[in-house]
Amino acid sequence: MGLARPSSFYPPFLQAEHEACKDGLELFAFMHKYKDVTWWDISLRQHPSEEAEPGYVAFGDVLDQWAGILKDLGYQDD
Repeated sequence: MGLARPSSFYPPFLQAEHEACKDGLELFAFMHKYKDVTWWDISLRQHPSEEAEPGYVAFGDVLDQWAGILKDLGYQDD
């Protein structure tokens, strides 16, 4: 009984601008504008809790292994 969904992560100094995004298009523009300091991940939440766990915490080393596979296949640079 949980939820998994894409989530955006950003440094605290961008919180107000992130929260001002009215829809997905504005969010995509925001993420692109700050692509050097923002990232997409999956957010995992156990129902009925409102607390979400970032995917990079929940999946740990598996994400590093997946990055290695993408790099080996030429889809990701160093």
